[in-house]
This record gives sequence, structure tokens and C-alpha cells, in this order.
Amino acid sequence: MDNNCDITNGKEENRKKDCRSKSRNRCRACRLRNCLEGGMNPKHVREERSKIERSASQSQPQPQQFVSAAEMLCPSEQEADKHKIPEEHQLTLFMCALEKQTEMLTDEDARDSEIMLGEWSRDVTLAFGLQNPQLVIKRVPIDWRCEKIMSDLDLYSSWYRAFVLHADWAMGIADFRVLPLADQTILFKQNFMAFGWITYAYHSYRMGNNEKGIPLGNSAYIPYQPDELKQMEAKWSGTYGMVAKRLIEMIVRPMCELQISEEEYCLLKTISLFQQETLLSESGAAICVRMRDRLFEALATHIERRFPHWSGVQRISRSIRLSMLISSFTYIGQVESNLIQQLTATDMAPLSGVPLEILNAQQYV
Repeated sequence: MDNNCDITNGKEENRKKDCRSKSRNRCRACRLRNCLEGGMNPKHVREERSKIERSASQSQPQPQQFVSAAEMLCPSEQEADKHKIPEEHQLTLFMCALEKQTEMLTDEDARDSEIMLGEWSRDVTLAFGLQNPQLVIKRVPIDWRCEKIMSDLDLYSSWYRAFVLHADWAMGIADFRVLPLADQTILFKQNFMAFGWITYAYHSYRMGNNEKGIPLGNSAYIPYQPDELKQMEAKWSGTYGMVAKRLIEMIVRPMCELQISEEEYCLLKTISLFQQETLLSESGAAICVRMRDRLFEALATHIERRFPHWSGVQRISRSIRLSMLISSFTYIGQVESNLIQQLTATDMAPLSGVPLEILNAQQYV
């Protein structure tokens, strides 16, 4: 209390003094007593320390609340952030690069006139041609356009050029190259129809010719439409015309539905090469199985990368649909082998080298 307060000095007459605004803070005891007498509830009195602390806390700036980038994302974005898109498999990148490289590979002295005059070797066996493809036929530039309906020479030359194209491609794969020659020959011969026809089918799809026909790689094509099939000789419309029809309906159209990517095409083509391992040596079979496992792993990685928001079931479903195309290629190869038996010996003579060896192998697939 204030020592000068009249209460402490015993001056009773001043107890009822007014608590004016100028003097009310001189003696807090007097002020409190007067307030209580006036009916104030003592429970509502605030302690001065509490009052000061609260005032100070209100005047101090509140610490800034930082929001992380993850908290700022919406739930779907947070989920996508958790699922990191994988890098493309190195094997996929290699197979795509090899595909482009082998298609661009040409011989400097190659001339289209030589090809059209039948300058290909019919004396070379498949095993020898696999090691020396340049001796089978010259590497003229590949042309996937569909500019003219195929003739006899277009078909014959495309057979030999396709062999060289795929021999270059297969020998560019390290796991194929390290196989014993006998295993190389078996794999190439037994699976040629599969990885050969997938090449023609893919370029029909890629060039938007799925209703026109199958390109042969020399600007000629096997037509699909009935009116164009009538322009062909009966021996070809009844054989390769039928093959093209099956290929369009069983392979090219599913490719269009799946919107198959270049990476998927390259991986499927390579998978089709590394089949039939039961016919190989023990070491060759082990290499074949190991390579095929890597290819399926690369395919799964690509699908996950291409469709990051798909569920696991959707990705597996796509892998199965893509893999089922391989059996269709093999089937079409068998159809071709059966139909070609209708040709005369004269018609078959230009195919009596490597092509006939491959065609005969399809009867035992």
C-alpha cells in the first residue's frame, strides 16, 4: 500500500473518499475496497503479472509456419510423387539404336539395278550367310513406302534383302553373337518368320498403311484391298495375298489398337529371336533364357514408364497382349510355308537358297 494512504494513517474519515480518475492509482488498496463495496466480483480481478504476460505475448510476432512442398501438393500429386517414373532400361535403348543402325546400313557399291536383275546368291547356306551376309545380296537402302504393287522380282529380292537385314541385326546382339554357330543357325532359322514378319507389320502400322498392305522394304507392297489383289497374278494373290490379309488382321490391327511404341516393337522382335531354346545346346539354352528374361524385364520397365498412372493389373494385361503377338507371327510363318507349296518349281527356283531353307524349317516349328 501507499504509505501516504489515509487508511494506513488511521484517518477513517477519508475511507469514503472518491476514487477519481486522477487519484485512483495512488492507493490500490483504497481503490479495491471501493470497488468491492460497489459490488465488484473479486473473482474477476486479474493479476497484474498475468495481464502483462498476455499483453506481451500478443505483441510478439508469432513464429512463421512453413509448409513443405509435399503438403502443398494435392493428394493425386502426392501419390504420383511417391511413384517415381523409372528410367528406360539400357537394353531397350540398345535395341532401338541397333534397329535404326541396321536399317541404315548399306553397301557403297550397291545398285538397285543389280537387285532387279536378280543379283543374289542362291548357293549360300543359311549358316554361311549368317556369318557373311554381304555375300547373299548387296545392302541397298530400305524403303518402307507402298508405291507399287509387288512383282515377282520385288518379292524375290525382298526375301534376300530381309535375310541380310536381320542377319546384321542378330549379329549385333552380343548374347546372340556368343552362341555356338549351330545354336545361332537354329535360332535364326526357326524364328525368322516371327521376327521377320513383325518388322513388315510394324512398318505397315508406322507408315499408316494398315488398310493398304504390307511393305516389302523396296517401295513395293503386298496389297490388302480386294480390288488391288485382282491386279496381281493369281499365284501371288492366292499365296502372299492371303499372308498379307492374315498379317493385317492378326498383327497390324492389334498394333493399332495397342498403339505399340517403337520400344515395344524392338523388344518384341528380339524376344521372338530368343525362342526355341529346347533345340539348343545346354549353354546356348541358358543364354537364351537369360536374355529373354532381361527382355521381359525391359518391356515391363518401359510399360511402367509409358503408363505411370496405370495399376499393376493394367500393365500386366498389356504385357500379355503384346506377348501374344509373337505366337501369331509364328502361325503366319506356318501359313506362308503351307501356301507356298502351291507354287510351281519354276516359281520357287529364285527362292531355292536361304529362303527355301527357312521355309522348310517352319514345317517343324
